Parts: sequence; C-alpha cells; structure tokens
Amino acid sequence: MPSGIEEVRSGGFRTVLVIFLALAVVSGVGALGYFYVFPALFPRVGPISETPPADVPAAPAQLAPHQSYLILPAAAQAEILLGDRSFPTVVASLQNEAFAQLADGQVKEVKISDRNGQVPFKDYLPAITPAALALDLSSWFEDDFTALLYYNPAGVWPVYVAKIRPTVDYQTVISNLLSVEGAMDAANFYLTSPGSFSGFKDGKYKTYNTRYNVGSVLGASFNYGVFGNYLVIATNFDGLKAVLPLLGL
Repeated sequence: MPSGIEEVRSGGFRTVLVIFLALAVVSGVGALGYFYVFPALFPRVGPISETPPADVPAAPAQLAPHQSYLILPAAAQAEILLGDRSFPTVVASLQNEAFAQLADGQVKEVKISDRNGQVPFKDYLPAITPAALALDLSSWFEDDFTALLYYNPAGVWPVYVAKIRPTVDYQTVISNLLSVEGAMDAANFYLTSPGSFSGFKDGKYKTYNTRYNVGSVLGASFNYGVFGNYLVIATNFDGLKAVLPLLGL
C-alpha cells in the first residue's frame, strides 16, 4: 500500500500533467487560430501608400477680351478662329474672310483669335514674318491688336494696328524695325502675290514719317510707321489712309 505522501506526490504529478496538457492544447489551438484561421477570416492588408496625383498641365492663361483701337467703327466686323498660329493657317483664314466682300473703299475689322482668345501681337507678327522674332515685341507692344481688311478695286489688303506701351520710346521701335527690314518678307503680309518689291524707301504721310516698299502688282504698297501711339502696318497705301481716321489720326 502506498504511503500517504506517495499518494499526494502521485496526485500532484497528475495534476501538473493535466495542466501542462491543457496549456499545450490551448497553445496549439491558439497557434492554429493565429496562423491559419485568423488570416483566412481577416486577410492581412499591406501598408497603404498614397499615389500622388499625376501632374495636370496648367490651363493656358486667358487673355483679356479684345478691345478695338478704332474710335470710329469699321463698316463691318468679323472674327476668325485659328486652329493654330502657323503662317499657312493665318493666311488661309484671312483669304476665306476676304471673300465676304464689302464696297470699294470700305474697311472690315477682323478679330483674330484661337481657343485661348485674342492672339497676342507678339505671337501673331512672327507667324507672318519670322524676322520679328529678333524684336522685343512683348516689351514694346500691348498684347491686343487690331486687324483690318481694306477693300478697293485692286483687291483686299490687310492692315494691322499695334499699340506701343506708354513706357516705350517710339524711336526704339522704329530703329529696331529698320534693323530687320531687309529680312522682313513683305510678301507674307499679302493675301495674294504682290509681285516683286523695289526696296524700302523713306516716305511721309501728313506729319508722319513712314517706310514703304512698292510691289510690282497694282495696289501692292507695303507701308509701316508710328502714328501717335500706334504702329500701323498696311499692305496698300489707300488702306493706310482709310484706317488712320478710324483711329482718330
């Protein structure tokens, strides 16, 4: 017969063994739950990373609405919308508008714009004559400009009016235009061929000094000069004379 002490020791050992086995079972179940059951029910989500938004190109700056420089209205108004600012597009658009005839001696004002609004003079002039890229147009002239078509029996003649900024000496404008005059292809300003030119000469109209170049085609006479606060470029001398009164000059 085991003694009482041995029974106590035996009973204590069994108790410890039962506790150990219970803990092992619990641990095993816990491990099973942690490694297999819990991930199946709740999949682990990786670290959240925020993808920065793609760069969105800034919208082109919108120009102020076009304001005509004429103080007396032209006989007609029109607008052409350019698909781009290339020379062929500009000329073709003006040629199409020229088909809308006016009476001889009349002037039509044409707003020239694209999807961003009125085309700035600093961009328009180089599209017609690349020699203008050598000029500081953005500093000398306001962005807005007035374009016109003059009608007479010999054809349709573009005239352009750009406003000189108040802080700019007009002599600066003239002297720099003279420096690129030889590279300025006057024929590009015309809607049809003006023929060959004879070379630029000094001219005068009223009290204003001008530069002019006569083409071999009847009516083609390229003229430019500073009139008041404006640079006026005309492809026909009668067109120049018809536009100046509309500017109050």
